Amino acid sequence: MAKNMGVVMVNCRKSQFIKAIATVFLLLGFSCVYAQFAGGSGTVVDPYQIGTAEHLNNVRNYLDSHFIQIADIDLDVAPYNSGSGWEPIGLFIEESSTANQPFTGSYDGSCFNIYNLFIHRPTTVGVGLFAYASFTNLKNITLERCNVRGGFRTAALIAYAYSVEFTNCQVTGYVYGGSSSGGMIGRCKNANVTDCNARCYVTAGMDIGGLIGYAEFSNITNCYSRRSVSGSAWVGGLVGYAPDSVINDCFSSADVTAVAKSCGGLVASGWGLVINRSYALGNVNGHDDCGGLAGHLDDVTINNCFARGNVSASDHHAGGLVGYDCVSTDIYNSYSTGFVSTPWGAGGLVGGSSGSTTTVNCYWDMITSGQNVSAGGIGRTTAEMVYPYSPETYVNWDFQDIWVHDIDSMLNDGYPIFGFMIPVANEDDVIPVLPSVTMSNYPNPFRDNTSISFDIPKSSKVNLSIYNSKGQLVRTLNDSYYSKGEHLLTWDGRNDIGKQVSAGVYLYKLQGKDTNITKKLLKLK
Repeated sequence: MAKNMGVVMVNCRKSQFIKAIATVFLLLGFSCVYAQFAGGSGTVVDPYQIGTAEHLNNVRNYLDSHFIQIADIDLDVAPYNSGSGWEPIGLFIEESSTANQPFTGSYDGSCFNIYNLFIHRPTTVGVGLFAYASFTNLKNITLERCNVRGGFRTAALIAYAYSVEFTNCQVTGYVYGGSSSGGMIGRCKNANVTDCNARCYVTAGMDIGGLIGYAEFSNITNCYSRRSVSGSAWVGGLVGYAPDSVINDCFSSADVTAVAKSCGGLVASGWGLVINRSYALGNVNGHDDCGGLAGHLDDVTINNCFARGNVSASDHHAGGLVGYDCVSTDIYNSYSTGFVSTPWGAGGLVGGSSGSTTTVNCYWDMITSGQNVSAGGIGRTTAEMVYPYSPETYVNWDFQDIWVHDIDSMLNDGYPIFGFMIPVANEDDVIPVLPSVTMSNYPNPFRDNTSISFDIPKSSKVNLSIYNSKGQLVRTLNDSYYSKGEHLLTWDGRNDIGKQVSAGVYLYKLQGKDTNITKKLLKLK
């Protein structure tokens, strides 16, 4: 009996020892997880708290957890600001790959900022703060001063999103990528994008946009893009290619350039697409099928939209609103005013059509466009199109709930506007206003090259030059006439004779009739 009791006591002690060890490891595990974040347990009701660059980097280890940002984060710290820079969260190879690792939790940025996202992975597929997310929510995320370079599907926020809800997200900076790239989102499918904006310089391949490169079966509502978008083909100010999607209450003021086929001030191309109450202000330049609002369309419906940018195609088909309609596009209550030019197939409203375009109560300004013909719509003079309008213009338009009169010609030069275009106190004007000259460069410091952007409030001749710390002229980047608005020039670190200058502090100076701004930049070895 005593022997049996001894065996029992030994077994109990072993059991207690094992439980103690297990408890220690469990506590260590909790401690380890807690140390990776500022707090929280990763659940919906108690998300992990993100307050530093290290915390943000640790998100990749818990792809199915929930996160909330509790402070501004600057990524301009090692190891995220050199070499290849930030490693995207999640992994996307291709849609059918079993090796994909999507982020499936949620991230709430709480309107705090993430500064200086730097990624230099020019051959990598799926580049952004996130590489891939699915069945999740990304909201209140602000990325400022991004410098992102990647391959196929590149964007500042996320490369590929499947069934993701985006709400109140915004990005600024520079994005360089391959096809299906965008300022905020590279490609999305079955997504809802609401109250988001991108103020980026986007340079990529085909299917690229200022906000989204490729949006499929997605809803885009109350979003906008600014700055510029340039690529090879299917280039849009807001979205590049948008099959079976709906765009509501959106705008773009981005200038758009395509080397090859199809570009549009808002959307480059799409089929089964619906665009409602949206507009574009940027200038559009491409090879063919170029439109102030949309480039090349198939089975698209456009309701209550307008475009005001100038449109040019070096080969054929340019229109103030739509470049070319291939199959059955319906356009209602819309107008355009921009100057239209192309060697063949120019139209004041629609550049070309397969013959199935329907336009109802649509107009273009024959004076400002320089066009008396169009593949759809009705031509009017400027006097007939600006307030108080002629009785034959804007017939049956809804000036109660959709359109608003620009009575004083202060917001849209007298042409009709939308209610959401009216400026609100303490908010940015929807139509960009440039009250003073501004200038900045990024990245700074830099090694290979830096981009210098400047805004001027009116058209004028300006000189942008680089000087050394002694005030000696190093390089004249440009000395010419610029139109009002924002412009971008790049300095490659060379002087006027093409020789690389040494590392050190330099000055960049913008001079003009009413302009004299000087700022510093630092060139690294």
